[in-house]
Amino acid sequence: MKNKIIGTFVCMLLIVTAVPTVDSLKNSMINSTVSTTFFSTPVIGRDQNPILLKKITSVQNNNSGPYEGRLRVYLVQPLSKWKNHDGKNYHFSLLDFPFITDCPLSISKFDEDISIEYLDTYSKTVNWHGFINKNNVMIIAGVYDARSEIKYNYKNENPFYAHYLDAAAGARPEETAFNTVNENFTHTVLVDVETSTKCPVCPIMEEALSNLYKTGEYPFYFINMVSNKNKHALYFMFDHQEGYSQAVSPEAYFDGGYEILVGGENDTNSYIQKIKSCGKRDVHDLNLSLSVAWKGYNTLEISIRITNNEEVHYPLKPVAPVNLSDVFRKGKQYIFTSSTTDPDGDDVLYMFEYMNYWGDVTYNSGWLGPYHSGDVVNTTLSWNTRELYYIRVIAKDIHNEVSPRSEYTSIDVG
Repeated sequence: MKNKIIGTFVCMLLIVTAVPTVDSLKNSMINSTVSTTFFSTPVIGRDQNPILLKKITSVQNNNSGPYEGRLRVYLVQPLSKWKNHDGKNYHFSLLDFPFITDCPLSISKFDEDISIEYLDTYSKTVNWHGFINKNNVMIIAGVYDARSEIKYNYKNENPFYAHYLDAAAGARPEETAFNTVNENFTHTVLVDVETSTKCPVCPIMEEALSNLYKTGEYPFYFINMVSNKNKHALYFMFDHQEGYSQAVSPEAYFDGGYEILVGGENDTNSYIQKIKSCGKRDVHDLNLSLSVAWKGYNTLEISIRITNNEEVHYPLKPVAPVNLSDVFRKGKQYIFTSSTTDPDGDDVLYMFEYMNYWGDVTYNSGWLGPYHSGDVVNTTLSWNTRELYYIRVIAKDIHNEVSPRSEYTSIDVG
């Protein structure tokens, strides 16, 4: 690629064993409540969906399953307190995931799982408290498909589960924002950027994205994950199961990994092409609104509403693989079970798969079946090495409509 400079980063092992100094938001408090309140309709601009805040009566379609997605909410600083390697301030650096109330190390989860029936609306309000400035804080929300593809990043290594974006919005205090849908974009695009203050080529990507964002020509947001300054960014970007299994820095993931850009690329057209490519994607039809209110005393009220406007005909997310053994031994066979249902009652095929912690050992059973919708299925698995493994199962109906992957079951083979 023309004018391209690649900046390498330390491997995951070094980061785990020598965690960098973390400038975290200590003493922050999060209070979550599920709200069914409908917000007043604000002025609607030309790029906003005109039916976004219209209260819709739920009409249950017996042949439609729910939309299963992953809601990821970012709290960012538009002008960061952290400086890039060139001494300039970052823009839109991650501070926290305000909808996640537990330590990511204990739950390895950065998104909230959501399930929305056809024509129903998900609504939630969170009060977040921390050390922030009203004039220098922003909330960005992304709704990602629960279905995923296994993709690879730098040098076709480090597999990760790519969940593609369906809708996004960003708002500052006292604003209500919407997912953009227009003649050129099916949705607002999101870009997650792995970066470090110690990376000499990272300023190139920061400057390119920042300048492009300032033009206002394209509906997109970007989030700088400054991994050597923020623990949430570190855990998310390098997580092998729920994050991006990050390998190098800088690296940009457009729409959850649909497009990936590695290294200090200073040609703006490279970013524009990937944003446009993502913007043309066929996404699930959702209405997304995001409202942010300043409540005083460093407290934000964050309210999100998501309406599902499209029927779903793929099987539901299967049950995580089950085996009741307490101990797993190398070379021994174990039976794992799972099940799911199909909204149309179609027969279902299953594929069990596993990955070791580092992602360099992968296996799948191939498609098993078909089985009747709702039937419990099983397969036999065994391992030749003593390691930690993560097992998932995925399903598809006889029309090749693929389900989300199940949650993983972790086992430690001794």
